[in-house]
Amino acid sequence: MKKYYKDYKIISKHLSNGKSKKEVMYDGNYYACRLSETELRKKKIHCLALALCSNATVLGVGLINTSGSRVIYVALPYVSLFIPTFFCLMGVLRFMVVGNKLEYATFDKSQNRIYRSTIGQIILSSVVALGDICYLLLYENIENLLREIVFLGGMLFVLIISLRLLIIKKTIIYEVEEPELS
Repeated sequence: MKKYYKDYKIISKHLSNGKSKKEVMYDGNYYACRLSETELRKKKIHCLALALCSNATVLGVGLINTSGSRVIYVALPYVSLFIPTFFCLMGVLRFMVVGNKLEYATFDKSQNRIYRSTIGQIILSSVVALGDICYLLLYENIENLLREIVFLGGMLFVLIISLRLLIIKKTIIYEVEEPELS
């Protein structure tokens, strides 16, 4: 939590027995969602379903073992795709348990993490799909064309899921509220 240290301050409280106790108090901005509780709950469930589908698809197409997935321009972006899908799932899981009013650290680890990792998924799944299309066009003697098409379809499915998740994420709007000073 070092990068969020500016949002917190240490205050001293004097106890009745004459000792003082130091406490940490949040001093940063709060982020409140404009949506109602039921709408926000629906969006959270939708985001969770999309993140789980994305992770399952990325893992599933890796088990197909195509000859195209063994070339560097397909394999490297595919392996890199595991990172944003994992971080997206982490952000969505955190988003599922937070309330309607968030501190900046929670906002960053849920909303911003979902946004950044979804953009990463879009970029990497596009690169993998383009690499697989190039492989299909360059090599005439492909061992199992159906497997390659299923792999390509899986990457396009991940791209569509990521785009849908980004659209849903854009509809969840948070407003900045100043902290209440006491």
